[in-house]
Amino acid sequence: MESGRSVSTSSQVRLLFFVSFLLVFFVSAVPALCEEKQEIPSVQQGSKKLTLSDCVFLALQNNVSIQTAYLDRISQRMELRVAEDKFVPQPSLSFSTRATSTYNTDGTRTRASTQDGLFATTLNLPTGGSVIFSWDNPATKADIGQDYGYSSGWSVQFIQPLLKNAGVDVATQSIRQARVAEEQYILDLKDTLATTITTTITDYRAYVSALRSYDIQAKGLETARRTLETNQALIDAGRMAQTEILQAENDVANRELSVITARNDVDSARLTLLQILNLDKNTNFLPVEEGEQFVPPPSLEEAIAVALKNRSDYIKSVQNMELAKLDLAVNKRNLLWDLSLVTSVGRTGTGDTYGRALADQQVGKSDWDVSLQLNIPLRDLQSESSYVTAKVTLEKAGINLKKLVSDIEIDVQNKIRNIDVNYRSYVLAKKGRELSERKLEIEREKLRLGRSTNFQLVSFQNDVLDQQTMELQALITYLNSLTDLDQSLGVTLDRWSISVKREDENVKLSEDRKKEVNEKLTAK
Repeated sequence: MESGRSVSTSSQVRLLFFVSFLLVFFVSAVPALCEEKQEIPSVQQGSKKLTLSDCVFLALQNNVSIQTAYLDRISQRMELRVAEDKFVPQPSLSFSTRATSTYNTDGTRTRASTQDGLFATTLNLPTGGSVIFSWDNPATKADIGQDYGYSSGWSVQFIQPLLKNAGVDVATQSIRQARVAEEQYILDLKDTLATTITTTITDYRAYVSALRSYDIQAKGLETARRTLETNQALIDAGRMAQTEILQAENDVANRELSVITARNDVDSARLTLLQILNLDKNTNFLPVEEGEQFVPPPSLEEAIAVALKNRSDYIKSVQNMELAKLDLAVNKRNLLWDLSLVTSVGRTGTGDTYGRALADQQVGKSDWDVSLQLNIPLRDLQSESSYVTAKVTLEKAGINLKKLVSDIEIDVQNKIRNIDVNYRSYVLAKKGRELSERKLEIEREKLRLGRSTNFQLVSFQNDVLDQQTMELQALITYLNSLTDLDQSLGVTLDRWSISVKREDENVKLSEDRKKEVNEKLTAK
């Protein structure tokens, strides 16, 4: 029995010695920790402030993708101009001079020369035919020592296909394709603008979220430090065991790490936003937070109708369907035989001077010619292949259009549902944050009365930070879901009063607004 008591007493002595060592260590370490605590880094306090509208304006003014898209419009407009020039007369002037030397059988040599001036013009007709006018004025010297002989003659030729390559659809196909292409180029430009606006909005909110998260973590660190100081005071007063401070110290260390991470997130979000705004990377500004008012989305039927009216992918799909129908009609006609009506009329005058050649031309009689030309291909797999391809393309366009309508309906329905769910999530997150803050206040009072533990208090503090972060993310998610619905409906540009016209060289922005935003950027 004595031996057992001796062993037990020895263990207790060792345990007491170990606890005493820990107490001495913590008492000496905590003041050093408090003295060496790092200051919370600043996040541009006093910097210039830009609203969401300001940033969207800057993106429309400076974004590189938008600038290059408008540069592309220069060549795109030229493509349409070339296509629409098809039924405009195409005149040309040509001049030539020629010298020849011919060795004759009698041993002599003939040296001739010819100078020629030719004016010609071609007019394509909407019926698929063409009119060709030419006026030729050659001057010819048969040999050295002889005088020049002059002639002047004009001719008009009319060619009209009657089967293959005939008709308005065939003749105007290239113009209609170019006009549709121009409309789709404008739709692409609108998409670029809308995507830039949407990206700017989400990046702006990401910057807001990063700053708010940093603020939450910084306040959490301050709270953790105050808790540590309070605990140390309680320990010094003998009202708390020394070991109780471990949880508070650990919480301070974790919060310092969270602040560092949040500060890095702020810089990353700021640079990402500056990148789309195409501003200098050293530009500092603070965003102005948006409101949290609930915006009721339209009904599903109204939203789908708006989407089918404004979405570029649907408009393009309908246009491609019409082009496929036209292409099929053209290729079907081109399976016919090639029958053409060819007529021509002309008059030529000659003389020893150019003036006499012109006079002879005016008093002379016109020559004319009318003919029908028929070409029957005995094997034309190329035309048959084009027809089959056009038929398949039309069927595929119809299938793709139906599928796209279904996809749009599902997409819009998801976006509307997300708005409702995200707003409810935000309301619940806000309520959860308020309740967690109330719980923390109660727990602090309980700890003051000695009815709680430091571990419980720190846990409740962490719960408040988590709930604040959840509320912030829920609000950003809800606001972004509204922005996503605008893009899904194709109304982003309308929402921001941005118009796009064919002749525009850049985004039309108010000069007064431009001056206002630039003054904000340059303000100190």
